[in-house]
Amino acid sequence: MNAVGRPVHATRTLDAGVLPYQPPMRRSDPVERSRQQESLAAHPALLRLVDELPVPAAVLNPQREVLHENASLRGLLRPGSVSLIGLRLGEAAGCRRAVEGPGGCGTSEHCHLCGLGRSLSDLEQTGETVTRECRIAGQVGDEPVVYDLRAKASRMPEPQGFGLVVLEDISHLKRREALEAMFFHDLLNTLSGLDGYMQFWDELQPVEREQLTPVIRRMTRQVVEEVVTQRDLALAEAGQLRARPQAVDVGRLVEGLCAAYQHGPFATGKVVRFSSPSDLEEPLSTDPVLLRRVVGNLIKNALEASSPGQTVVVRWSPELRRISVHNEAAMPPEVRGQVFQRSFSTKGAGRGIGTHSVRLLTEAHLRGHVDFVSAPGLGTTFRVTLPESLADAGATAGAAETAA
Repeated sequence: MNAVGRPVHATRTLDAGVLPYQPPMRRSDPVERSRQQESLAAHPALLRLVDELPVPAAVLNPQREVLHENASLRGLLRPGSVSLIGLRLGEAAGCRRAVEGPGGCGTSEHCHLCGLGRSLSDLEQTGETVTRECRIAGQVGDEPVVYDLRAKASRMPEPQGFGLVVLEDISHLKRREALEAMFFHDLLNTLSGLDGYMQFWDELQPVEREQLTPVIRRMTRQVVEEVVTQRDLALAEAGQLRARPQAVDVGRLVEGLCAAYQHGPFATGKVVRFSSPSDLEEPLSTDPVLLRRVVGNLIKNALEASSPGQTVVVRWSPELRRISVHNEAAMPPEVRGQVFQRSFSTKGAGRGIGTHSVRLLTEAHLRGHVDFVSAPGLGTTFRVTLPESLADAGATAGAAETAA
């Protein structure tokens, strides 16, 4: 018998990685699924209870396919849908990973990282109720959507072998946590750089102080901009912010960031090199505050991934409207699969917001695109491509409006 049907009543929240991930069983055929539905229909009181739950819920068969779902789940994953029967939950959500595996949802090389998939895997192996958070990048119609969920998987008391999954939408909590983490992450970056200068300021010669004064002034202004950006992002979450694009010399902005980070604490023993084919370029209509945040995060992450003696190369290609940040280290496959996840980090809890903020700000607010390539021997390169004009790209919210 499948472990989902074990008569165990304990409940626990498991830490990631405690049990090995087990992909789902083969798919059920229509005849088998019909028999399963008949078995489930013999317990109408349980089905009514599922229907009346105020949160999204579904009964799954041993193959992790939906046998019965309530209206809340359909409203969350498939608005306007009549039924989700026969689908796995990732398929119902339009998860982009669901089509990559040979057996659908739960069978791709990335599915062992999914909190929902791991909850079901652990349930099948232990029979105990398991609760985990998960983030699903899905699609509703032609529109991309991201689900931040807390998934609770438990066995059904009857009939044996079936599981119950209850989902809680925690997107509002994750948005608030993300905004706060992003703010402190970026603010501390800048303050650390300023602190580095101040530690040896008294030892500098007058000519050295004169050379560094513009850099410190720029970084001080950046602190103000970070605080203002946090305010504006909070307004954006409430739908109260409007874009304020302006003409920006992107090459000069990026070159200034390279200079600032070269003198910061993350560049000790390392080199930050700026490259651009020409000093002559037309200004680009974009938001300088958010763009500075995006590129600064990429440079910092590249420096943290580099060893002493290595070089981070930052390129601005005006003809492509593309900024690239390259470091010599390659990411392992398990990191590549989650690099843009909001809460994922190889550096400890609360520090995974950097790459997430890059994607959030680039694609949702600067109306551009971000991607990356990483391979042994080639290193890692993040690429940010900007539209010709932020105003023309239809941005109506999310760009920072600096304080007057």
